Order: sequence, then structure tokens, then C-alpha cells
Amino acid sequence: MWTVEEKEKIQQVYDQLRDYQKDVFKHMVTKRKWLPYLDMGMGKTLTSLTAIMYLKAFPCIIVCPKSAVYVWEEEIRKWFGEPSSVYLGKPKHREEVLVDFERTGKKFIITNYSLIKELGSRLGLITSVKAPKSRQGGDRTTRIKLTPQPGTEGLTVGGLICDEIQRSGLFNYKSITYDLIKQLNAQIPVAYYMTGTPYRRGVVDFYGPLSLVDPDRFNSYWRFVQKWCVTIKDRFGTSIERNPADAVAFRAMLREYSDVLKKEDYLHELPGKIRQQVPLDLDDEQARVYKQLVNELIAETDTGELIMTPSVLSLMVRLRQLLVAPQVLGLKTRGAAIDALLEMGGELLKDNRPIVVFTPFRQAVPHIRHALEEEFPSLPVYELTGGLTPEQFRDAWQGFQNGKGARALICVIKSGASFHATAADTAFFLGCEYDFNENMQAEDRLNRMGQKNLVTCYYMVHRNTIDEEVMDILNEKVAGANLVLSNEETFKRLITKHRK
Repeated sequence: MWTVEEKEKIQQVYDQLRDYQKDVFKHMVTKRKWLPYLDMGMGKTLTSLTAIMYLKAFPCIIVCPKSAVYVWEEEIRKWFGEPSSVYLGKPKHREEVLVDFERTGKKFIITNYSLIKELGSRLGLITSVKAPKSRQGGDRTTRIKLTPQPGTEGLTVGGLICDEIQRSGLFNYKSITYDLIKQLNAQIPVAYYMTGTPYRRGVVDFYGPLSLVDPDRFNSYWRFVQKWCVTIKDRFGTSIERNPADAVAFRAMLREYSDVLKKEDYLHELPGKIRQQVPLDLDDEQARVYKQLVNELIAETDTGELIMTPSVLSLMVRLRQLLVAPQVLGLKTRGAAIDALLEMGGELLKDNRPIVVFTPFRQAVPHIRHALEEEFPSLPVYELTGGLTPEQFRDAWQGFQNGKGARALICVIKSGASFHATAADTAFFLGCEYDFNENMQAEDRLNRMGQKNLVTCYYMVHRNTIDEEVMDILNEKVAGANLVLSNEETFKRLITKHRK
């Protein structure tokens, strides 16, 4: 039973859900195992957390990409006031997290897909894993029994949330990740498998998730293919068409297990723009240099060069550059923000959706561009950085606006130019201006007349750095902020918190 306080809190959150979210919530709490397939920015996170809280499906394991771990932690804290255990970091730290999780009885433990085998075995939920394919090939599946690790074996887990399942391998029933999650699913009564990209290859991508929510009905991949797919036999074997054999019947079946909602169908219920912070951890090299700069105003890069900051304001610029693109300061690492961009933005690009990247530093643009082109060699990347001739500006802007398929536009926030980028509905901010009016103007390059979709703006914010301090101030003053850090004294007060 709920306490009065718990009931009031759940009711308060439920009342803030949009109508379509309430419909999804109803399915999630009724069915217990469900596939909420909602477009990015439509509120999958809050809806699933509300359902878990309502059902008291505790403790709940949340599995997501690394870049989303702290987003989940923050949403749980913000909406329900609950602390979470974050199962990341070095082995010793993970061990401490697990001990604390068991001792304190926290409701949520959050990890990424690469650690689910370890966490699941330590919880006593995963006991074996498929052996990697042998070089000789063959169809026989062998299994490796996992050596039990000290942990919280025997803990009864009430809930499971798998986020962004298209990144994890759950669309492929032969993958090791699918095998691991299947073992968890068999022992956990409430499970939600979420994505904004319900299928890439076609109908067959639904088999893996459907076999988790209803393993009795969907217990054979090839029976699923024969019933729902169009197959063509040729000299190379059997190929499977993207679309279902009977679209009406397939949609009717899918409604028994899933909500597949697209933004364009619910624009009347959505705000024009969503702003979301993406909490990140500095990588090891960034953290080392950040600490040196904060404490000593001087740091040594991994190539042996020195970074000097002769004044406090110079230090502010160096720290901001270090967080946006460490390579600007001569480090070899590309940093957590660019890594998160490649992970999150990469999902959109793989679905042929354009993205816009904003940064306050022109020097960071070539490093962002190089990372995108290295990860996606055929990707068209355009730059609007200021200092372009009218012809160069026209070619870059029109190339992005009028292009087709996946493409990226990199802009300096204060570019000094007037343009719109309504070809995209998602922007990533690698760093921001300390006058938040400048950031809002950048956001509105996308969110303006001609934009047909909800616009989502992601701000990369590094935990335990000045990033967090500044974003807190900016968020408080977002309605009418001028220069938040307009003088040296303001910055000194903030940076003091990060010194020894």
C-alpha cells in the first residue's frame, strides 16, 4: 500500500502527463510488460517512471546508453525525489555502488548495456551467456556458465526498463545482449522496452521485443516471419521485405503490445520546443587537466605541452574549451561531449534525420567536424561559423536546408548571421553562451515558422564542473537573463567551489 505522501506525489506527476502519455501509462500498468515506442522528446522516461512508481515495481533496473545514465538519475530525483544507484565507473567503485544499493534499499539502479552481464550475474539473475561464434561456424549454440560474483544474489527485482533498445541489439534475437535481457525478463514481473526508432530493417525488428513481452506467442522467429512478413526466395536464399504482408492485421496485433506514437500526430499536445540537459562525466584525461587548471592555473597535456592561464578570465575560457573539445587545447582525447554527440546524434543520422550542432567556440568546429566525418565517412557536414563570404554562407546554408537524408550543420552560437535551420528538429549544444538570450536565439534557428516538428535541444553538461554551476544560474534566469558571468568576481566565486 502507498503512504499518503507517496500517493500524493504519484498523483501530482500523473496530473502533469499529457493525454497521450496517460494512455500509454494505462497500458503499461495494465499489461506489466509493454513496448512504449514514442518519438524522441515525447516523454517516454517520465511515463515509464510513473508506471514503475505506481506499481511499486522495486527495485527497478534501468539499462540505457551511457550518455543517458545521468539523465535517468536526474529525472528520478526531479520528479520523485528519489536517489538512485548508478552502476558505472571502475570495478572498485561499482562494487561500492552495489553494496550501498543493497544496504540503503534504493528503488532504482541504473547502468549501461555493456555492464548488464556483470550486474545481472551479481544480482543472481543472469547465470550463463551465449558463447561467441566459433571461427569454424556452425549452427550449434553453446553456452558459457558465468562464475557467480559476490553481490546481492537472490534479491527480488520488481522492474526493468530498457531504453533506446535499437542501440543495444534487442532487435536481433541472436545477439548476446538479447540473450542477457531475456534472462532478466524471465524473472522480473514488470518490464518496459523503449525506443523512438521502432524498426530499421522492417517488420522483423519487432520480433525480438515482442518475444520478450509475450514469449509464449512469439517463440519462433521463422514462424513470425512466415505469418507477418513478405518473403522472396532467390538464388541467394530467402530475403525479407521491409513492410508487413498484411499492414492492417499487423498494426492490430501490435496494438496489443505497443504504443507506436509519432510527434507529428500529437503536435497539438506538445510544446514547440523542449530543452534538455545531458549530464556527462569527464573522460580521464579531461578530468586530470581540468583539476590541474582549476588548482594551479597551469596544466600539462598528454603530449607534454603546457596550458597556461595568466588570469581568472583566461582560465574560464580554457575550462570551457576543455569541456567542449579538448583537442582545442592540444589534448589527444576528443572528450565526453563529442562522444555523446556521436552516440545520440548518430542514432538520428542513421535514420536519415539531419542534426544541428551549436558551440560557442569557432576553434572547436573543425574537431567536431572531423569526429562526425570519421564516424560517418559519407556524411555531408556544413559549417556556419561567421567570417564566410556571402557565397560561402549561401552554399553552406542552402546545402543543409535543401539537402536530403542525413546531414549535419555546425554553427557558432554567435555567428552574427541571420538564418534558419528548420530542416532539422534536433540541436545539440556543445557548450553554451553565458548570456542565455544568445542560446535561445540559436534554438530558434530551428523553432520558427516553417518548422513542422517539435524541436528538441540537448545541452551537454559535465557533472561536478563549472558547467553545472552556470547551467543552474542560466536556468533560473532563462526568462530574462543578460550576461550571467559578466565580471571576474562572479567567476571567482564559482570556481572556488571546485578547488581543493
